[in-house]
Amino acid sequence: MNQTTMPRTRNRDWGFYGTCVKNGHQDPEAAWDEMMGILTDQQGRFRFEPEVARDLLDAAWGRHLADELVGSEFGPAVEELANGRRWMKSTLEITRAIGLARMDSGQ
Repeated sequence: MNQTTMPRTRNRDWGFYGTCVKNGHQDPEAAWDEMMGILTDQQGRFRFEPEVARDLLDAAWGRHLADELVGSEFGPAVEELANGRRWMKSTLEITRAIGLARMDSGQ
């Protein structure tokens, strides 16, 4: 799936996108596209389905991720965070974040 068909944020106020805006990121749209690419790359570490990646980025999980990445290059920073497991403590936490995000969006 390419960037033109990636799901867009449903949470422009908070989540990853909104936090990028609030943190003064120069191009929140490009940041969204880059992070979606990292999370959905089928050869990468995460291999999320696009809708799952969107739901995670739109949840508190995405907000915290954006806070962690202020001023960093996303690829290496995400890999470092994943290796350190600071924001991705367990599959259960991710599953819970997806569930909460879907409840918030009415799914």
